[in-house]
Amino acid sequence: MTAIDITGLDVTLEKRKILSDLSLSIAPGAFVGVVGPNGAGKSTLAKSLLRLLEPDEGTITIQGKRLTAYRRNELAKVLSYLPQDAPVHWSITVEEVVGLGRFAYGGLSYEATTNKAAIESALTATDTAALRTRSISRLSGGEYARVMLARALAATAPILIADEPIASLDPYHQLHVMEILKQYAEDGNTVLAILHDLTLAGRFCDRIVMMGNGKVVGDGAPQEILRGDLLQQTYGVQTIDGHHKGERFVIPWKRRNL
Repeated sequence: MTAIDITGLDVTLEKRKILSDLSLSIAPGAFVGVVGPNGAGKSTLAKSLLRLLEPDEGTITIQGKRLTAYRRNELAKVLSYLPQDAPVHWSITVEEVVGLGRFAYGGLSYEATTNKAAIESALTATDTAALRTRSISRLSGGEYARVMLARALAATAPILIADEPIASLDPYHQLHVMEILKQYAEDGNTVLAILHDLTLAGRFCDRIVMMGNGKVVGDGAPQEILRGDLLQQTYGVQTIDGHHKGERFVIPWKRRNL
């Protein structure tokens, strides 16, 4: 059974076609990086999977069940979401924020044994345990981003969708977050992460889905997709490719024709 199956997905927003006849299948245990230029439809894809957007056409199946057949609380136990922008409007503690990831299992009932264990595990994994009593409103941007990841991990869902999870982090914590996501997939869960850092996507993801103009323009192993010709065609950039200690890397170097 696949974790995610998408067939013929069309999504229109404000009279503009964002996704067009998109089909995709993702197996359990995969760490899939979704890449592509701004406006390619990456976030729209993520929101469609979470039923935050309703498609015009097409079907989405999650763990063998049609997405539309899930009740909201039921879906929250299967899909965890780390959004690109996740504001918290109350001055609550980090521990309480991470506890919100358990709302499908009783919400703020922190004394429940399974909730406490999941919260502790998420705080430890993201290196935020020392922040547990701090107000969420008094964190740096990087600390805030890691706490939001902890909230997503606390849900212990078999599928995690992360929209630009390393965008506001320094290099040390970018690597740390990618390691966490990689481990989450190696533990048997499915991770779909929208990424702009092609170097880290190529190093950590075992599969890359490249999008352009609302369609999949490349899908496969990183070395197959993060090629100079395809990146130039999709992004309009020239790249530098290399190897270090047996690992291949790709670096966007300059805009095409410059």
